[in-house]
Amino acid sequence: MRGHEALAFLALCKVGFVSGVCVACNLLYFAAAIAHETRRLKNQPPGYFLNADDSRINKMVHDSYQDLMKIVSAKIPSKDEIKTFTTLIKERIEPFNSAGLMDASCKNMYRHTVAEI
Repeated sequence: MRGHEALAFLALCKVGFVSGVCVACNLLYFAAAIAHETRRLKNQPPGYFLNADDSRINKMVHDSYQDLMKIVSAKIPSKDEIKTFTTLIKERIEPFNSAGLMDASCKNMYRHTVAEI
């Protein structure tokens, strides 16, 4: 990824780990990976790693980072803040989510391949 987008992505995962929203933050990564794999499958130019050249991915990561910083600044997030943040992530990844990420019934075990079967 490029510059500040990559740093925001890494910070999301690190801060998410210690604040109780680790799964939601990590699934941003998987949504970006799915978008990149889909692009490659369609024989489109690969662009940057994890579609960092896609403004929608950049906005998703940036907005999520900003929202996470709001709830973790100088405190541990409440259960309601974690739930709201997780819901935001679920909504943001939806356009890229062909694997059913964040489907509670899957218990974070997803059957997904980019290969056409």
